[in-house]
Amino acid sequence: MKEELVLSINDELIISRLEPLTDYTKKVLSSLYAPIIGTLGTNLYVSLHNFVDKEEMESEVIVHKTLFSRLFIEDVNEFLNTRKKLEALGLLEVYIKTESDKVIYIYQLKKVADPYDFLTNPILEEMLKSNISNREFDEIVSELLIHRYDIGNFENITHSFDEVFTVVKKEETSKHVTVKEAFNASFKNPAFIYWMFTAFIMTI
Repeated sequence: MKEELVLSINDELIISRLEPLTDYTKKVLSSLYAPIIGTLGTNLYVSLHNFVDKEEMESEVIVHKTLFSRLFIEDVNEFLNTRKKLEALGLLEVYIKTESDKVIYIYQLKKVADPYDFLTNPILEEMLKSNISNREFDEIVSELLIHRYDIGNFENITHSFDEVFTVVKKEETSKHVTVKEAFNASFKNPAFIYWMFTAFIMTI
């Protein structure tokens, strides 16, 4: 077990995130996570995001008292229990640094799970089902997983990397990587590799 530290309302806090909060994120949070983490847990996740300016990935330094005031929290233990739920579900990572005169936390907000990944996880699926009715569960599946157009009925005509770019081999280096390892590119020839390259867009 990790040693529990006593949280003070005067402890400093910085919030970081991987991406801004979107309407879709709120929708997934409300549908899949809220029944498990409760209203306070949902509000905590959203409020932490709101402390970060719209175009930023990191907040200014605040103290926990400011966060408690926004969420109308008076009990430190209530906050900690709620925070731990976010941690346990992969929505939040907590870091701490103790200095001679103060304690500083970093709360790193994580992305919500993809609905398919969430609903095909047997533990998360069961936790969700235990907190909502069968009708509500079916409605969530219908809203988040069932699409009007089945992509399986369409032909994939996406061009691959080696269909669009030509590669000129330059001076060899000791680094040998595939295109797939270098970045998320698709290519038709699985043996397609490069050392160092100059790419030119082909005239199609």
